Amino acid sequence: MVHIFSTFKDLKKRRFWGSGMWSDGRWYTSVGHISEDAVKRYIETQKQRE
Repeated sequence: MVHIFSTFKDLKKRRFWGSGMWSDGRWYTSVGHISEDAVKRYIETQKQRE
């Protein structure tokens, strides 16, 4: 993001939120050292926040 705005300085003057510049996406990573139950609880609380 910083690279985009530093390279194309005029872009920073525009408002992109809700304009279609950003697309819906997902990000995945490993959970490392936490338990499967902790992951399940986290997923369930995310569903409640929607």
